[in-house]
Amino acid sequence: MLGFFRKYQKFFFIIVAVSFVFFGTYSTLGRGPKETPDREVGKLIDGSPLMEKELAALTRLLKYGVEEGGRNYNFLNDSLIHREIILSGIGEVVAMRYFPLIEGELQERWRRAKRYTPYSHPEASHISARAAWDQFAPKINVLLDELKEAPEEFSKEQLPLLFQLYAAQAEFPAPLLHQLLYNEQAQSEQVSPDPAFNNAEMGLFGFYSVEDWFGAKYENLLVKVILNGSIIAAEKGYEVSREEAWQDLFSNVYNTLKAYSKEENISGEQAQNSMLEQMRYFGFTEDLAASLWQKVMLFRRMVGEAGAAVFIDSLALDQFKNFSKPSVKVCRYELPKALQFSNMRSLFKFQRYLEIVSEVDVLDLPTTFRSANEIQMEHPELAYKVFQIEVASISRNELEAGISLKKTWDWEIDQKNFARLQEAFSSLSSVSAQSEEERVAALEELSEQKRFAVDQFARTAILNDHLEWIDEALATKEHREVSLKVRAKGGATSFDGEEFIGWLESDDPALARYSPHDENFFSIHVLEKGKNWELLTFEQVNMDQTMENALDQLLIAAYSSFDMTAPFEEMQDEVAERVYADLLNEIDLHAVGEISEEGLAPHRFDRLLQEMHHLVLTDKEGFAKAQESPWALKQYEENLVGREIALDIGEFSTVSTTGFYQVLEKGEVGASEEEIAAAKEHLARDAKKSLVVNLMAQLEEVIE
Repeated sequence: MLGFFRKYQKFFFIIVAVSFVFFGTYSTLGRGPKETPDREVGKLIDGSPLMEKELAALTRLLKYGVEEGGRNYNFLNDSLIHREIILSGIGEVVAMRYFPLIEGELQERWRRAKRYTPYSHPEASHISARAAWDQFAPKINVLLDELKEAPEEFSKEQLPLLFQLYAAQAEFPAPLLHQLLYNEQAQSEQVSPDPAFNNAEMGLFGFYSVEDWFGAKYENLLVKVILNGSIIAAEKGYEVSREEAWQDLFSNVYNTLKAYSKEENISGEQAQNSMLEQMRYFGFTEDLAASLWQKVMLFRRMVGEAGAAVFIDSLALDQFKNFSKPSVKVCRYELPKALQFSNMRSLFKFQRYLEIVSEVDVLDLPTTFRSANEIQMEHPELAYKVFQIEVASISRNELEAGISLKKTWDWEIDQKNFARLQEAFSSLSSVSAQSEEERVAALEELSEQKRFAVDQFARTAILNDHLEWIDEALATKEHREVSLKVRAKGGATSFDGEEFIGWLESDDPALARYSPHDENFFSIHVLEKGKNWELLTFEQVNMDQTMENALDQLLIAAYSSFDMTAPFEEMQDEVAERVYADLLNEIDLHAVGEISEEGLAPHRFDRLLQEMHHLVLTDKEGFAKAQESPWALKQYEENLVGREIALDIGEFSTVSTTGFYQVLEKGEVGASEEEIAAAKEHLARDAKKSLVVNLMAQLEEVIE
């Protein structure tokens, strides 16, 4: 994985130094809180007390592994939780076992995931997260479609899907997606850069770290399993010396610097300085860091040995390697993903779009469209104007990160500001705060998690009191000239709406510090105002709620004319089938093969596909001309391994609901080294998961 990141991420990797504030290490200021007392928060498997400080310290030592691809990075750990627990399948086993303890936080994340819309360039839908995943990580799109169809309420049954999405993002990390889309924008002469791109969320659902995905309670559970596992490992005779642990920590820092630094050679002194800096940031002494990492290494050795014990004899490996499988190279002719309907709702949304933008028979596809100006009058959500602007941007996070610890601390212990903290945080509301000493003492007593929240509140308040800092920061940023597509209604970006169009047309002063959601700030200057309205494609409007709303409006109006007593919510499917009865009859008439559980929706384009299939066989020029339409089939080559296809080279398949293909080459392939390694890894993972299941059975009384 490190090699993968080296190839794609090194040149835009930025070390984000995590603030001391996160861990309450204010003592570095010489004026911060004194050492706070420790307390027991549970029991370990050997009967010894589990102390709050040890639990918190190991939690932060294992946070922010570089391979998580998040905003913050911790060089001290080598992404153990990400790589050896989550991606190995152990993490899912733990989540299943302790689901009641983490259900609440997972429910919050599930709701956010269900509301998620992947990034798409506002004027070029091919420059989008979906398009990139389709090419480089198609599994993500498949899983997102599953998520869309999944229940609104989270349950234990949805856990595997969440872990699959995490693993899929690990294979194609958010920083790589960001760089890929950035390059696509830069290389396209017809597309202007998206002004909001630098601040666009590329992580699935905005999730990066383990805590983002699964919550602090889950992360806490994993740390408890590791702590208890280290005790069992020691009892089984595993040993790790303090010197070994210290050397391993140093290797983590050195290897990470070597992987990501622009410098060709990293000296031991550089690594040592970076290690000390990281320890200072994360609030560790040398003894504490080594002691904690000893426990991590004990757990790792025990689990790792369980996986290494899996033995596959050489004869079996040779037989597996020599086993031949058929391989067929084909050229596929497929409907665009946006037109591959898996449910009736998608079909009806598409048909509603055609009704609005054209005048064609129910099964025809238009090649000409109504005037965009005319459509905008009736359906403003389907049209846009193009404005040429200069724009610079900065995020609130970047601004707040520049607020020093001393300013944060001084703000918090000020009597007037402390009163604001008391209003916002119940844990401070009842404390005496007459003197500075009392306010300092009250802040010292807070837990680390609560202290982080207080510090974040303070930095936000400080920035809100100094809006001129935003203007000053924006003035230093590079202003880029871009073309901006703006809708009067609807849209999934922060640059839409009648009010915003009004500001652009009048070059309103509000654009000098525009912030739609108070998270990012933009300085916008209009170079050329939008003139004519232009029409959005179905793929573009289907990325948000535009067609959902347009279809609902039609169905609600139709419902009132039908003699139905049940509520619309219960009858909307039947209403849609009545409204589109003629369409469904036509689809049924031209449907290829049997109708599946999805109904007629997948067969919407069977007639089109049959016509294109006939053209590619009999009229190459006619096929090429048909491919110039807005509804052209997608053509690409694919290798099908392990499939027997009873077609000769050059022959075409029959038509399916998504398209057809032509056979280009046929042959055989043996098992690759990658497949053999994958088989070994699969068996090793099973062995590790089995060990952890047995471990958790011993932890019944210590993890509740």
